Amino acid sequence: MQRTIQCPLPADTSLVETIKVYNKAVQHVIDIGWLLRTFNKNRLHTETYREMRNKYPRLQSSLVQCARDMASDMLKREKFRHKKPFKRIFSGVRYNQRTFTPFLESGEISISTIRGRKKYRLIIPRYFKPSVKEGRITSLTLYYNKKRKKIIAYLTVDLSDIPVKQPSSFLGVDRGIKRIAVCSNNTFYPTNHILAVKWKYQQLRKSLQSKGTRSTKRKLLLVSGRERRFMTDENRKKLNGFVICHIIVLS
Repeated sequence: MQRTIQCPLPADTSLVETIKVYNKAVQHVIDIGWLLRTFNKNRLHTETYREMRNKYPRLQSSLVQCARDMASDMLKREKFRHKKPFKRIFSGVRYNQRTFTPFLESGEISISTIRGRKKYRLIIPRYFKPSVKEGRITSLTLYYNKKRKKIIAYLTVDLSDIPVKQPSSFLGVDRGIKRIAVCSNNTFYPTNHILAVKWKYQQLRKSLQSKGTRSTKRKLLLVSGRERRFMTDENRKKLNGFVICHIIVLS
């Protein structure tokens, strides 16, 4: 089982510049792969590695290979059926285990940049600390928010499979329109308040659709969003100690 943990990092100039150069390298491989109509990693390596090492000399060899793999994945996803993939200059960059090293005891992480290896303070949320201790960090993805001038690190942690416990009892649930749910333990959940809210939105939509102006169309979008959020909230409420998700199917 894998879990992704989000951690903030300082917007260091070395990291920001590395993200820019990395994404330029990815786009360069995409251009070559698109021209040759191939997403095979071995062929892309043969065709682009030396050229990229000369064009981006400050980018570490392992980061060049990471950029090649990301370009290959983007080309494979498109399969030359649509427009050529475009890599934004500040979009996410992916590291492998050779390009970063976490030091969990000291709360630091060493990351390869265009100016060599650098250590940064790693702030792991308290909720995820047990997962990090039990698991093994296998990959790192960095995103740079230009507006907020922040770098967010996403750590992928491999965890051992959670043991599955055999259930001691079962609960059958019958979904319906007249009632939200009827459980096999003889519990009934009414739907009157939901039907009242849906009737109110139905009447409002009918009134707005009859006018047909631009402002009413914008209002219709807002109304649909409100009703959808209301239904999502109802779907996720705890009913008699059981969390029944997406239980309401009303048309």
